[in-house]
Amino acid sequence: MFKIIIEAPYKDSEQINELLLINDIYNVVLNVPYIVTTDPNGYGLEELNDAYATFDIYVDESENIQVYEGNLREILKNYDLKSVHIEAYDPLKSEVVFEDIDLENGWVITTNEQADLSRSVVLNSGGAFGTGLHETTRECLRILLKDKLNGKRVLDIGTGSGVLTVGALKAGADFVTAVDVRDVKEEVYENLSLNDIDHNKIEILTGFYNTILIPVSKQFDVVIVNIGGDETLMMIDDIVKHMKKSAMLIVSGLVDWNDERINKEVESKGLKRISRAYENEWVTLVYTF
Repeated sequence: MFKIIIEAPYKDSEQINELLLINDIYNVVLNVPYIVTTDPNGYGLEELNDAYATFDIYVDESENIQVYEGNLREILKNYDLKSVHIEAYDPLKSEVVFEDIDLENGWVITTNEQADLSRSVVLNSGGAFGTGLHETTRECLRILLKDKLNGKRVLDIGTGSGVLTVGALKAGADFVTAVDVRDVKEEVYENLSLNDIDHNKIEILTGFYNTILIPVSKQFDVVIVNIGGDETLMMIDDIVKHMKKSAMLIVSGLVDWNDERINKEVESKGLKRISRAYENEWVTLVYTF
C-alpha cells in the first residue's frame, strides 16, 4: 500500500477536501494541527488555524502510484506532496498484546481469559480495554475491591466498558444499575461473560442523566461517577436523592487543579469527604453522609 502525504495550510483544508471529493478521492485522513490545553474539568484540544496540516491519502497496490500521484499534482497544483510505501494493516495477522495492570492490592486488570478470576478483572482487548489504563479507573477499582460489597446495590454512572461494574460485582455487590449516554450493552455483557458474572446481576440504562436517573426509584449503597467534575455537579442533586443514608459516593475523573472546587460543591449537599487519592494529576474523592 502507498500513502501520499500532502502538506498545506490548515485554513485551506475545506477547499482541498472539496477538490478531492469532486475527483472521487475518498480514502483521505486529515491530521488537524492542535495543542493540548487545560480547563477546569481536565484537558482539551485547541485547533491551530494558522498552522500547517497534513492529508494522508491511502492508495492500493493495484494502482499505478506514479500515475495516481501525477493526477493529484494536477488537482492540487499549489501544494507539495510525496508518496511513501507502507505495510497494509491486516487485522487477521495483527495481534495487540496488553500487559497486565497491577492494582497493587492483589488484583490485576488483564486481557488473559485464562487468568484466575478470583483476583483478576478480565477485559476484552479489542473493545474498551484502554479504560483500564487510566489512573482514575485504576483508583476506582482499588476502592471497590478494597471493601466487601456483599449485598450492596451499586449505581455506576458513565459505565462505558463496564469495568467498574465488573469490579463492584467482583467485590460482592448484589446488583448494579449501569448508566451511559450511549448503548454499551454489547461490550458490558461481553466483559461480564469474560469474568463469569451472571448478567441478571445488572441492568443497563441508556440516556442522559436527567432522563434516566430521576425516574429511577431505587436507593443505592454505592454510587460511582467517573466522568468529570462539572458533569458530577450537574447531577449531584439527583445522585444524593438516590443514596441511602449510609451510602458511599466515589467521584473520579477529576484533575488536581479543580478538585477542591468540586469538593466544596459536593460537601454543600450534606456529604462528607472521607478520602482523597491521586495518581499523577488525576484525583478520586470518596464521600459518605
